[in-house]
Amino acid sequence: MLLFTVAIALIASLLIACVPIPKSTAPNLLSDVREGGRGVSDGLREQGARRALVTVQIALSVILLICSGLMIRTFRAMMNVEPGFASPETVQTFGLYIPETQIPDTAAERVVRMDEAIIQKIASIPGVSSVSVGRSVPMDNNDSNNPVYVQNHTSGSSEIPPVRRFNYVAPRFFSTLGTHLLAGRDFTWTDTYEKRPVVIVSKSLASAYWSHPQDAIGQRLRVVRTDPWREIIGVSEDVHYDGIEKPSPPTVYWPLLMNDFAGHEQRLQRATVFVVRSQLAGTQTLMKAIQQQVGTVNPNVPLANSEALGDL
Repeated sequence: MLLFTVAIALIASLLIACVPIPKSTAPNLLSDVREGGRGVSDGLREQGARRALVTVQIALSVILLICSGLMIRTFRAMMNVEPGFASPETVQTFGLYIPETQIPDTAAERVVRMDEAIIQKIASIPGVSSVSVGRSVPMDNNDSNNPVYVQNHTSGSSEIPPVRRFNYVAPRFFSTLGTHLLAGRDFTWTDTYEKRPVVIVSKSLASAYWSHPQDAIGQRLRVVRTDPWREIIGVSEDVHYDGIEKPSPPTVYWPLLMNDFAGHEQRLQRATVFVVRSQLAGTQTLMKAIQQQVGTVNPNVPLANSEALGDL
């Protein structure tokens, strides 16, 4: 492609350079002398036109150089952004949904235990270093946003608090993505099964209310006024869920299973995205092994949207 472009540029330059040749080699010199007087005024007009064209060319070149410089600066800035996750090309993702026809809401804990069983099966695959599950992963366009009340930071009863990004995750979700916990701890399966009122927030959310991320530990928040307060047990680094060129949204991470959430007696995350850390991410070999392991737990659940996080 590069050679073709160079060849076209050279050919076009040669053709344009040849345009004045027929006129300059014309044999009728007598007519040129007769038209000399008239040619002086025509020449002045032509020179003015040429100056205008040169001015336009220079202006366009300057604009092109400025735009190119800005593009290069933007690209370099994007390359230096910390996305909030590491080595996405080695993270395999796929979606899974356990319908109510298989496990009813009255046995919601069984859904989470099935997710945990699948995680353990996939973790046994050779080459897999870590597995977890969440509602969404960076840049999958599967976002959920809601207002969040923060204790001691709500002024009026009629005031609507800021909207925050929500994600529902299992233990080891952060470590599997390569997202660092800046303070506190991760969720445990005990937190999930006992439905403890705990929550993890991102650094940008913690910074909006407290001076340092560690100051958020032990603070409390909730979704609606009728919910019980939930204690912040961890603060994660910011994750660019919407793209590297966009700011990372202040995010609240909830367990997969909770009681008394957003005005509902129970909240269960059925539709999940599995994240699998492996050097074989993006290959059919890994997905075939994952399909086999999922089938040993539940052969009636299909896998959807399987792709490497790097592709997203």
